[in-house]
Amino acid sequence: MLLVLIIPGEIMGIFSKDPSVIQEGINYLRFVAFSYLFYAIAFAYSSILRSTKEVLLPLKINILAIGINTLFNYLLIYGTLGFPKMGPAGAALATTIARIVECVTIVGLIYRAGLAPAASFKQMVNCNPHFIGNFFKTTAPVIINEFLWSLGVTMYAIVYSRMDKGIYAAVNIASTIERMGVILFFGMAQACAIMIGNVIGSGDEETAFKYAKRAVFTGPMLGTIISFLLIASRDLFLAFYRLSPDVFQLTKLILLVIACIIPIKIFNMILILGVFRSGGDTKFSLFLDTAGMWLIAVPLAFLAGLVWKLPAHVVYILVASEELFKIVVGIMRLLSKKWINNVTHQLQDFSPALLPDVSNFE
Repeated sequence: MLLVLIIPGEIMGIFSKDPSVIQEGINYLRFVAFSYLFYAIAFAYSSILRSTKEVLLPLKINILAIGINTLFNYLLIYGTLGFPKMGPAGAALATTIARIVECVTIVGLIYRAGLAPAASFKQMVNCNPHFIGNFFKTTAPVIINEFLWSLGVTMYAIVYSRMDKGIYAAVNIASTIERMGVILFFGMAQACAIMIGNVIGSGDEETAFKYAKRAVFTGPMLGTIISFLLIASRDLFLAFYRLSPDVFQLTKLILLVIACIIPIKIFNMILILGVFRSGGDTKFSLFLDTAGMWLIAVPLAFLAGLVWKLPAHVVYILVASEELFKIVVGIMRLLSKKWINNVTHQLQDFSPALLPDVSNFE
């Protein structure tokens, strides 16, 4: 939040040299920056709710937030019903409004109902050094992993934005449609993590391994159906956009590439997010995710896009090659069972007196 408020121009300059694009980005960032803090708080509480089997409340609040975001997007981007016409800045303001409502609602309801995350400030900060050390030993690789993954995605954006405006637009549109197709499986990975994590915590490692095998193979099977649907409906999705013929054809071609790799990407997503992390195998997850991205995909993206000047869909294929590396190495790790670690035993020195009373949680 502070970075985009203090140096928005410098940040936008990484992605584009077009002054008009940079200015629009600055206007957007100034409004959306405040949403980051509220999102961080809401996301933390939602994650704790899900991990303690309270999944309906986060779902309902997310639906509320999406509805508010959509409504204010319509009102503020186009200046409908007397609201100011703000363009991209209106979309940013809509996001911030939705995030504030989401954060206030979920925190308020949690403390009102006395749910599992309803800890006092004293309970949150009163941790012994042993607990803190074990906590960060497990979570630090996840934090580093997410940071490096986000940075890698930013590298891809830099490459595409410096190739051509039309290419950048095509990749963005294709990526948006891809997210619509795989968001179901991101939720599946989260659900898998909760199930496997709870089973490992209870000491039933064989059941955890069984759940893991079912999840990583069920996901790609369903993903194959999504792939066929995406191929069949590409023209329908793209009809919602105002595209030049060249960008239309390029986006259609990139969507074909995406459809071919979706099952593999889903396998890796469930394996890393749903299986390895739930088993406390966060260091290997860090290696698998970042090695594929930073040793294979990012170098190939810069070479293919900016040095070799290859077509955009070929660059996209080379970037996607990291998924092949991850699936081969990941399967070997899955079958070895070395990913199964009971992290609850490592953290049990945390004083029970400091925890909220959840004896009636079930």
